[in-house]
Amino acid sequence: MPVYDAINDLVNKIDPKSMASAINNWLIEHSDSLPKTLAIDGKDLGGKGQLGSIVTLCHSSTGIPLAMETYSGGKNDCELPVTTKLLAKKELSLTNAVITNDALGTQKNGSPNSNKRR
Repeated sequence: MPVYDAINDLVNKIDPKSMASAINNWLIEHSDSLPKTLAIDGKDLGGKGQLGSIVTLCHSSTGIPLAMETYSGGKNDCELPVTTKLLAKKELSLTNAVITNDALGTQKNGSPNSNKRR
């Protein structure tokens, strides 16, 4: 089907890191208009990042993303350290934010400290 092939070719030419960066910049620029009840979670497609992996910080009630970070699924580039890296971004305004995480975020070693305030 020509339309499918054209869209598929276009999507495959998009650099995921550049796209994530462009989306992050836009979301950060508009972050003041987003409420501060946030959720963070990672999704892995295909097992160990074979088809792509991403951690997303989003508004809890609307699902609107605030920031995203991709990862490969390798030993040192997986959901937990990427979550920590994403939450440490200085351009994110997380003051007075409540951020929920799944069970992975409760691990003692390497997990973001939910008691820290910025």
